[in-house]
Amino acid sequence: MRARDKILFTTLILVDHLLGTNLVEKELARREAKVARYRARMTELEKQLIRLEGLLEAINLRLCLLYLRERSLLSPERWLSFDPNDPDEDKGLDLLIEHLVKPRLATIEMDKVEEGHYVYHLQPNWAAIRAFFAEQQAELESSMEGWLSRLEP
Repeated sequence: MRARDKILFTTLILVDHLLGTNLVEKELARREAKVARYRARMTELEKQLIRLEGLLEAINLRLCLLYLRERSLLSPERWLSFDPNDPDEDKGLDLLIEHLVKPRLATIEMDKVEEGHYVYHLQPNWAAIRAFFAEQQAELESSMEGWLSRLEP
C-alpha cells in the first residue's frame, strides 16, 4: 500500500472512531467497485484481442494462399515444391511453415536431391483451411473461393 493510502485510511479510521461514521467501508466499497470496472474492461479487451488475433491469422493465411496461387500460375508443375537454395523460395517456405504448417493447416515433406540439398513439398489441408476461415467468420474473395474449390478433392 502506498504511503498516501496509509495516511488516508489512518485518517478515515480515526474519523470513524471519533464520529461513528463508516468512511472506511465507503472508501473500500468505492475502490472495490473501481477494481470491478477495471476487471470488466480487461475482460472486454481480452475478448477484442482474441478476435483481432483471429483476424490477423486469417490475413496471414490469406497472404499464404495468395502466394500459393501466384506460384500455381507461374509454375503449375511444381507450385507446392520449394528449393531452400533459392532465397525467394526459402522466404516463401518460411512464411508457409509459420502460417500453415505450425497451425496444422498443412504438412511438409522433404526429399533429398543430393548430399546437403533438399526439396520440400507442401501438402495443404484444404478442408482445414476452409474450416479455419469459417471459424473466424472471414470471407474469401470469390476468385480465391473458386480457386480453393478446384483444389479440394
